[in-house]
Amino acid sequence: MAGHRRRAGRPLLDQQREQRRLARLADRLDTARTHSERVAAACDYLRGGLKHADPVVAEHVTTEVVDYLTAAGKRAFASRRKKGAAAS
Repeated sequence: MAGHRRRAGRPLLDQQREQRRLARLADRLDTARTHSERVAAACDYLRGGLKHADPVVAEHVTTEVVDYLTAAGKRAFASRRKKGAAAS
């Protein structure tokens, strides 16, 4: 049993999987009603990618994304403080 074979001219199974994942991400982004839902969809897509990535690449991407999200969160919280200070 050599496993499931593909037909000539069709993409490999991992390519099909990636196409499905991208389509699912696009669908979730289109149907997201809030900023949080959009971020959650992108994070879920990233988490799936990290499961299959080379460990060195996964570590690099994780560090980069965590740093970016932390900085973005700080900006979001700071904008709230500025809005509250202007209303006082």
